[in-house]
Amino acid sequence: AEGRVNVSAEIPAGVRSWGTDGNAPFPWEFPERRLNSYFKTTFRDIKACMWWYGYSLKLSKFDLFHGHAFSFVRNNATDFGIVYHAKEYPEDLSAWDHPGSGFNTSDPSYPVRNIVWLASQSRAYIIKGVDTPGIERLFFPDWLKLGEEDWMDEYYYQVKQANTLETEHFIANGARLGGLNYFNRKSVANLTGEHHPHDILYFV
Repeated sequence: AEGRVNVSAEIPAGVRSWGTDGNAPFPWEFPERRLNSYFKTTFRDIKACMWWYGYSLKLSKFDLFHGHAFSFVRNNATDFGIVYHAKEYPEDLSAWDHPGSGFNTSDPSYPVRNIVWLASQSRAYIIKGVDTPGIERLFFPDWLKLGEEDWMDEYYYQVKQANTLETEHFIANGARLGGLNYFNRKSVANLTGEHHPHDILYFV
């Protein structure tokens, strides 16, 4: 696509398969290096901000490494945003089967694992957890209702424990734009078993 550089040959298989939307047609980046650098910086800035407020967050394959981009219309103008999900693989969620993260859903930082960045403001917002009054429905798909069927109740509580902000709620007046993944050199080494000369950012 115009404005996208295919970087399939540059992304190690282990890194690509771990990232969000790993089955997308191809990983890509912007032709302009400054744009790619900017989005790398958003990950680093989010980490620094969370630590400033006393929350434990790492740039790692278990914690913060991906986001979901979206567009929406507000005041007759189109805006662009990203939902970042940190603390992605807690050890006590059986659905994830990725031991070794070193944290679980009772971690004090887990309730604030969702961060929303808006392009028009060039700033990120920490979203409080699923138990916060007034925003709890943002963590569930619209079709999931409690008290209708046993399997739905079970899934409801699994979703609640996961505490994952649903990107779908942000695209009612816009569109889903795909994902982005960022792995620093340590994360790349953990995923490939090999030293890598630089960090990796790619879009899908």
